[in-house]
Formats: sequence, C-alpha cells, structure tokens
Amino acid sequence: MIRRIPLLGPINPLQILELEKKLSVDNQLQQMKTRLEVLLENKNEFRKIALPTFEGIKMAKLEDIIRCESDNNYTTFYFKSREKLMVSKTIKEYE
Repeated sequence: MIRRIPLLGPINPLQILELEKKLSVDNQLQQMKTRLEVLLENKNEFRKIALPTFEGIKMAKLEDIIRCESDNNYTTFYFKSREKLMVSKTIKEYE
C-alpha cells in the first residue's frame, strides 16, 4: 500500500527525516503482518514460505517450488511456472 503524503510549503530537512522514519515503521508493520498471516496459515503444517523481495514479501506455495540454488548470500527459487526469484538470504536460512 502506497501512502501519499502532501508536501506543502518550504521543506524542512528534519521533516523529511521524520517522514522517512514513519515510512520505515509502516513497512516493518506490513512485513510483520504478512509474517503473522503466514504463521497462522501454516499453524498445523507448512504449506507456504515468505520470500522477501525488493517490492515486499512474495508468498510461495512449497509445492510450486521446483528447486533452490545458492549463490553466496543469495538464493534463487525456481517455480513450476518457469518463474525464478532471487532473494538476499542464504539457502541455509531456508533449510
């Protein structure tokens, strides 16, 4: 969700810093909400995995993942749909 905040009049650099903090907190809250949703969905068995991307968190069904490939501090996920997704976490974190 993108929040639009109007900037009026002369801009104070301190206001920009305050806005940046608010946006960071909003992003963290959204990520926490997504993680909680995954946890509740998977409370009896793991069916999905949360993959952090630049755009946010992508929810992937485990059954749709064909394989994972490690590249130093990155992991590439390959899906049945022929899509692939690189995330900035090691494969060890997904084990």
